[in-house]
Amino acid sequence: MLKALKKIAPDWYTPNSQKKKKNQKKEDNPARFKIRPLTPPERESLMESDGVFYVIRPVRYADVLRMAVSDWENFIDEDGKPVEHKATEHWRIPGPDRIDVALEILNRSRLLDEEAKN
Repeated sequence: MLKALKKIAPDWYTPNSQKKKKNQKKEDNPARFKIRPLTPPERESLMESDGVFYVIRPVRYADVLRMAVSDWENFIDEDGKPVEHKATEHWRIPGPDRIDVALEILNRSRLLDEEAKN
């Protein structure tokens, strides 16, 4: 018998750059992103062969964000104004945070696969 994957629900994620560090004042309004795991077909669309394995290339992080980020909060521009969530605005997420959020999405996607095995 084949067990179907459970429905994927989005959840809020705060990037590491926004989390309180030791001996640091906690960010009053940390930025956070509403993300969900990728479905198996979405993950497969990001994979490329390196000749031995199928892997997700880092240049595809933009695709990961486009597929799995559905909202954000406390993300402001240089004038302190909120950046409206739109897929065309994902480029404005700073590089380290883009990678952090994309990796969290991919990690949650792997957990989804592990749950299906159990």
